[in-house]
Amino acid sequence: MLSPGYITLDAVIERVKRKLGFSEAIDRYEVAEHIWDVTNYLGIVYAFELKTILNIQFYNWRFKIPPDFVDFGSRGGLRDSISGHSLTRSTDIFQKINNAPSNLITSVYEGPNVTNVYTVSPNGLVTTDNQNESTAFVETLRSNMMESQLTYDIQGDHFYFGFEKGCIDMVYNAYPVGDDGMPQVSADAKYIRAVVDYICYVIACRLKLRNLIASDDLERFRVEYYHSAGATKTKAHTPDLDQMEAIRKFSQRLIPKYGEHAFGFRHMGDQEQIR
Repeated sequence: MLSPGYITLDAVIERVKRKLGFSEAIDRYEVAEHIWDVTNYLGIVYAFELKTILNIQFYNWRFKIPPDFVDFGSRGGLRDSISGHSLTRSTDIFQKINNAPSNLITSVYEGPNVTNVYTVSPNGLVTTDNQNESTAFVETLRSNMMESQLTYDIQGDHFYFGFEKGCIDMVYNAYPVGDDGMPQVSADAKYIRAVVDYICYVIACRLKLRNLIASDDLERFRVEYYHSAGATKTKAHTPDLDQMEAIRKFSQRLIPKYGEHAFGFRHMGDQEQIR
């Protein structure tokens, strides 16, 4: 598990300067790109923000994927807002695909716990985060909808659904972004060091191409990044006491009887006795 909280991009840049001994400015956008790279390289789900968007209105079978979307992982998903039914990933090769550009204008703002969405349709009707106040749709409950329709698929930068228009809720892993629109980094000490070491290694590679540093210095930066990345992954994938307790209880629920795992498979591989 990683420590909670995030630090800003400027805090990361300051740490990079202290490690390299730089006094001149470092391009913030370049560092933001490096943070995006290393976040994906490490692939630690706890470094992402678990984000919720409620009552997303969509038309023409689709809506555009949020720019901070990473994946659903094991913590997120989609559901129909009206009926509460979860949507599953479609395996139908004939899933309706519409490659026309999106005709929706969506405005997103941060709420206390969730992100509320205001969508403006082409005819000027505005839907809010309150279903009772929505004027764009008069939807009926989808309790009788076929299971094959309660599906979604991802094509390009859009979600496509098994029904033409509707309202959905979405929970997903998102890149943490600050108020200035720049990426943030998990406040865990080992994770911060891995990010800083990666940025220093990338800068060192550029300096080596200009013959400004020795090969031994470049190798030192490379080894430091690999060590800090390994330590970060080990900490992130090691469950805390609460997770261990949850794993234990989940394992017990999978076993029908106490002690079943000890003797339930003792006859596996024996020859069948036919009477």
